[in-house]
Amino acid sequence: MADDEYIHIYTRAMAIRDGILVDVSEVASGLGYKHPVALTIGVWSRCSITSERDRGVPLDVRQAIVGWLWDVLMLLRAEVRKMKADSDRVDFTVSIAGEDVKLYSLCGPGDDAEPVITILLHHED
Repeated sequence: MADDEYIHIYTRAMAIRDGILVDVSEVASGLGYKHPVALTIGVWSRCSITSERDRGVPLDVRQAIVGWLWDVLMLLRAEVRKMKADSDRVDFTVSIAGEDVKLYSLCGPGDDAEPVITILLHHED
């Protein structure tokens, strides 16, 4: 493997820069997360659109985003605490504006082999 040549490497930092992943580490660290956290753009879009659609009135977008994001991060933390065995995957469901959204998180190596958390829609990989 050491002699393998790579044609192209797509890093987590590139995915965040390109908007494929949304870095929410600042909010997550405020809730006690010790590792960087990112959402796929699918999670971001699905949850933010559902949240805005339900209200039907102009709203402070930042406040709405922080609200559902806080719910996602708190539910994930609760599920991790309930786990009986070590696993890199945690499945959970969050209710956004009365609609259940199935998600899962993966904890794996980042660009420099550091632990990072990524939250995805149940059908994303």
